[in-house]
Amino acid sequence: MFKACNLVCKHDVATTRFLLPYIVHNTLAHGSDAGRESVRAEIEAVLRAGHASREGELCVQEIFSLLDALNKAVAEARAATPPTPSGAPSPALRA
Repeated sequence: MFKACNLVCKHDVATTRFLLPYIVHNTLAHGSDAGRESVRAEIEAVLRAGHASREGELCVQEIFSLLDALNKAVAEARAATPPTPSGAPSPALRA
């Protein structure tokens, strides 16, 4: 999905900020292990380097906004999905 949006993302920051949570959510929920690892590594890299500049600090803020959006998506999915008979969450909703 990101490859399809790549051209827009390079030139339109507002659209990129809007699409990022959806792209990351899709990768985490439906992507490969390598895709999930790539997301994790990128988040870690931003958090490690974020203190180096004002731009880095803004990137760190964006990561936390992304995490908030992902938490909201998980909460909404859990609220919309009834628990399994054993009371355990649905396999798709495990964090």
